[in-house]
Amino acid sequence: MLSSLSCSRWLTSAALTLALAAAPSGSPLTIVNGANSGSTPLAPQSVAVAFGSFPGVTETVPPGAPTSVAGLQVLVGGQAARLLYVSDRQINFVVPDQVEPPTAQVQVQRNGSPVASSAVDVARSSPVLFPRHDREDDAGLILNATGAVNSAANPAAAGSQIRLFATGMGLQPRAEDIGVMIGLRHVRNAVITADPGLPGVWMIQIALPSSGLMSGLTPLAVHAGGRASNTVTLYVQ
Repeated sequence: MLSSLSCSRWLTSAALTLALAAAPSGSPLTIVNGANSGSTPLAPQSVAVAFGSFPGVTETVPPGAPTSVAGLQVLVGGQAARLLYVSDRQINFVVPDQVEPPTAQVQVQRNGSPVASSAVDVARSSPVLFPRHDREDDAGLILNATGAVNSAANPAAAGSQIRLFATGMGLQPRAEDIGVMIGLRHVRNAVITADPGLPGVWMIQIALPSSGLMSGLTPLAVHAGGRASNTVTLYVQ
């Protein structure tokens, strides 16, 4: 079984591992989404990662995702972002609610002085599903009805409930505006809730169709606000 708290820690660790492994070089400030390090537009309340050079930054971010850590801040469109993780080359943050499309300037400051900045594309929603970063088959971070992480050894049964984890769903996403494509089946009636342990992360719970799904690896994607997420894979029994 995987509790909500341990899943949040898993998400945090996985996101950091992927981001560090994918850190680009030769750019003063590079901004990517915090789920799979892709260059998708950022949405309000989404997790993002800033890569750059921030000498002397070694502080631990205290609980509660503050907007400043030892004088370090990230401003998105002039609004202070909540910080999730900081190091001398990486900052994970949550895009502020007030940020509006189509673009915004991201600026890293230290004690009120600019360190680096970069322009980013902004959308009202830009869904990204968290993959399992310990796999190379695009497997999604998906929990079965039992609470076990979905895998070849723990496939989901037809008709059972599964839980997905996403960022970039926008402000106050409504279940009726969310669709999930599983193979060629369009699934509605999703239940979406904010993850209590990690700001910017949403948990999406859906019931798999009771029939019509092929066993084995099945592609899965989420649609929100007229935009489609990345595709991950689901193991079906």
